[in-house]
Amino acid sequence: MRKLVARLCPYAIALALCSCASAQGPRRGGRFAPVGRQFRHRVPFEIGRTEIADGNAITIEEVRGTRPAIEVGGMYIVTGTYEFAADDGRLYFWQTAKNWNNTGPNLDTQVVRVRKGKGRFALLHDMRGAGYFHLVLRTDDGREVADVYFGHGETLLK
Repeated sequence: MRKLVARLCPYAIALALCSCASAQGPRRGGRFAPVGRQFRHRVPFEIGRTEIADGNAITIEEVRGTRPAIEVGGMYIVTGTYEFAADDGRLYFWQTAKNWNNTGPNLDTQVVRVRKGKGRFALLHDMRGAGYFHLVLRTDDGREVADVYFGHGETLLK
């Protein structure tokens, strides 16, 4: 049961986003719009620059966003699968900045703990400035074993 819960946790984040109330203010009838409605767009993407060590993999199944394309100001949920050859590590959803300073902490919605084998993930990130999204798989000792860029047009690093 514990393994099942661990594998479902990333999706629980996405489901929670889809069902919780928004702080945007009251709507008709005194209700609040669910946050999930804001991620109504299935966003087109292509895979760009990719580096993957043997025994590891990242597959992106879907990108959903508050906007119909990856662009500055939008928020995005990426879901997919991974295969991890090391014992323990983390999968990060990062943005490489283009001509601006993208320093700051990693938010809880941008990282998930991974274990050896196959698993599923759902991660959330906003696009604060021009740049490129990518998923990075790292071992606990800091070795980067997979790095997959994704986007479309100007947001894709090839």
